[in-house]
Amino acid sequence: MNGGAPVDGTEPLTALADVTEARGAAPGEGDVAFVSTTGTQLHLLTANAGDEDPDETYGYRFVPYDWTGWEDPKGNTRLDTEPKPPLETGGEEADHEWFLEQGSESHEDTLHESLVWPAELPTDTDGMLEVLADFGEGPLDETLPAVANAADRLYESRPLSGAEEAAVQRVLAEVADVTYLGTATDTLNREGELFSFTVEDEGRVSEVRYMYDAEDGALLYRDTTVLEQDPDYGDAADFGLEYPLLTEQVGFVWSGWVSEIGQRP
Repeated sequence: MNGGAPVDGTEPLTALADVTEARGAAPGEGDVAFVSTTGTQLHLLTANAGDEDPDETYGYRFVPYDWTGWEDPKGNTRLDTEPKPPLETGGEEADHEWFLEQGSESHEDTLHESLVWPAELPTDTDGMLEVLADFGEGPLDETLPAVANAADRLYESRPLSGAEEAAVQRVLAEVADVTYLGTATDTLNREGELFSFTVEDEGRVSEVRYMYDAEDGALLYRDTTVLEQDPDYGDAADFGLEYPLLTEQVGFVWSGWVSEIGQRP
């Protein structure tokens, strides 16, 4: 994925939000959210095996996945996860054989009420900021790490109308120091407008990138790269890796509304 020379992204992202707002309603019919994504995740694995006071061994996997998720208005969810053969592995393989045997699975759950999105999302910036800041069981948190995490969860669990997605984009333009990286191509060979911002969370500094369709403002792709990390929270060098370290890539295939959990469009 290549972009252009980085420039301040506040104005370009705000301008894109104006395009997004005109997109209209999310596709499909029903009140069950359906989101299909594909991507790659880095798994860092630690094991203690063999001796009475064993040394830790380390391994890692870059694993491609297809994810299909549903969520109904009461917070009942289903996530179908389909892992593919790892793109890259390293470290002590024998201590992590359990991971190599991981197969496709379907997991159903009921979310805590604090993790269930409102039936109607706000379309103004202040309202959307409040919804994102109120995500989860803790107190209202308008810091960038909390808002960015909530935005990721929103995109992965809920189809958005143009006006709703425009509100998310305006929130990011307001709370983050956004950089515009120009036109880029994602892992599914789709072209879009690439934006990035840095998130400094407890013990970790990461770069988050979002790529949006220039025609309708829909999110096509996002990724996360760890730039640096407090060794107390883990060290890439233990696994034979180094920073910056790309840890997650997600391509958004389709999102919309269906009539019941398990139904596919």
